Amino acid sequence: MTQHQIYDTASEVKLIASDLWSVTNCFGPETFDHFSKLHVNYNETWTRPLDCLEFRLQLVSDSPTSNRLKQMSIDMLPEIERIVGYQLIPSESKIWLDLSGWHCPYHVDAPLLFVTYQMFLWSHGEVYGTEFCYGDTPKDFSDPRTFGEFDRISMPFTPNTGYINLNNNKIHHAKNMTGTRLSACVQYRRKVKA
Repeated sequence: MTQHQIYDTASEVKLIASDLWSVTNCFGPETFDHFSKLHVNYNETWTRPLDCLEFRLQLVSDSPTSNRLKQMSIDMLPEIERIVGYQLIPSESKIWLDLSGWHCPYHVDAPLLFVTYQMFLWSHGEVYGTEFCYGDTPKDFSDPRTFGEFDRISMPFTPNTGYINLNNNKIHHAKNMTGTRLSACVQYRRKVKA
């Protein structure tokens, strides 16, 4: 385990599988307090975009905290680059409120999204983090029984923890929940040298 100043505090970062790191203590107290209470903040607005997963709300892109997270993704960039060993360009930043009934089907990330840093913020009830599957990528994601043998690495949903995933077509998903969870995500593209 190594300490990295990803944002405003010393975070413990540990390589737990190929191109996958766990992060503990993502934020310092003030930042974590602000982000973990977004669902009760009257200054924020939530929406459900057309391409959004069922039972998921997303903070609108021009809300105060969405703008703050966009700047944070730029501030985090040098340390994320040190962790993954690549030069990056900020791509997307999102804040999600996943409601009871939400789940994320098995999928691989779009190739353009080279690095994802997801930060778990708040939860109530029975919730899950992300499970990554290491093995051959199946042709059909709709039936997990066709996946064959996988090594499965689970990232439990614990507030102020998260993960950094270097996208190498790892299948991942989250199980159906009977609780509610709040998380933030910053994603980066790989910088291509001219």
